[in-house]
Amino acid sequence: MSKIKNLIKQFLESSNDIISELDSKVIEDFAEQLKKAKRVYTVGVGSLGLLAKGFTTKLTYLGYETYFIGETLMPSPSKNDLLIAISESGEADYTVRAARIAKNLGATVVAITSCPQSTLGKLADLNIEIKWKEEIPKEELKEREGELLTPNSSLFEIVTLMLLNAIMSELTNKT
Repeated sequence: MSKIKNLIKQFLESSNDIISELDSKVIEDFAEQLKKAKRVYTVGVGSLGLLAKGFTTKLTYLGYETYFIGETLMPSPSKNDLLIAISESGEADYTVRAARIAKNLGATVVAITSCPQSTLGKLADLNIEIKWKEEIPKEELKEREGELLTPNSSLFEIVTLMLLNAIMSELTNKT
């Protein structure tokens, strides 16, 4: 088998391990929050921002009123709105600031992170934890923001993408 095919196989196997650790109740709660949201906002930085923006776009296909934080013509979040904040470390300044503002304005905040002990994880109303084998102490999170938290850090993106696509499928089947 080629080296690249072996890497793909490793990603799939590792993803399956991570997916088996996802909390089904939290994921169902997330889907319910999406169904009842008046407006849906997403935020993330870097490649996670692109992932969030893609999910935002897909939700519009289902008739949701959606906004990616940072767009120009965007109303402020309020009660009955939902913010989905994606940050592997849970310490990305921009993402945490957006979540704090949305929460202060009355919106529900859903965090997708691998560090529930992070600032974002503690701020969120609902925390979807993409579990890693490595436990990172709270005091190290901020200083490690922007670096790969694990050698296979891209697994966080892969699993998050699969999770959001599965949610889309569920919403599509229920509409």
